[in-house]
Amino acid sequence: MIKMHTYNNLNYEHNIYSIGKEYEKEKLLHNDLSSITISEKLGKKYHKSGSSIQKYAEFARAVDRIEAKVQGKKELLLSGKFKVLRESIVRISHSSPKNIEQFFKEIELCGEIQAIENFKNQQNIQCVPEVKKTPEYNPNSSVTSLYFTIPSWCKMIDDLLNNANLNNISNETNKKLIDVLNDLDDSIIKLLMKLEGKIKNE
Repeated sequence: MIKMHTYNNLNYEHNIYSIGKEYEKEKLLHNDLSSITISEKLGKKYHKSGSSIQKYAEFARAVDRIEAKVQGKKELLLSGKFKVLRESIVRISHSSPKNIEQFFKEIELCGEIQAIENFKNQQNIQCVPEVKKTPEYNPNSSVTSLYFTIPSWCKMIDDLLNNANLNNISNETNKKLIDVLNDLDDSIIKLLMKLEGKIKNE
C-alpha cells in the first residue's frame, strides 16, 4: 500500500487538505514556476496525478473559505466523520454564512444530494429524515455469490497451469499456495457433504 509520506497517519480528508495547502505554499515559495510544474512535482511525491493535486488545493481553499465564514466547520469536514463530496464543498464555499449553516443542517437531516439540490434551487425545504429500510433477507444470496465466483477461480487455476512455469516459483510461495489449496479442498469437501446430505434428505 502506498503511504502518504508525512501525512500517512491522517484520515483521507485531512490528507488531501494538507496536500492542497502544501501546493498553495509551494506556489508562494516558487512563483517563478507554473502551477502545472508544481502540481506535477507534488504528484510524484504523493503518487497522484497533477490534476488531482490541483483539485486537492481547490478543496483546501474551499474548506478555508467555509471556516472563515462559519467557524468550526473545518474541524468537522476534516474529521473523517462527515462525508461530503469535494465538489459539494467547493460549491457551497462560495455561498453566504447563512446558506452554509443551512447546508450542513440539511445534510444531517436528508443527505448530501437533497441538500445540494436545495442549495441549487435556493430553497429552504424542510427535510424529512431518510428512513433506511433493512434489506429483505435472501437465504440464497451467499450461495449465489459463491456460484458465480468459483468459475473465475477455475479460470485462474487453468491459466496458471497452462501459462506459468511452476518450477520457477520460490519454495516459500509454493508452500503458501499448497497450504491455501489444502484449506480450500477441505472447505469444498465439507460443503459437498452438506449439499449432498440435503439432497438425500429431500
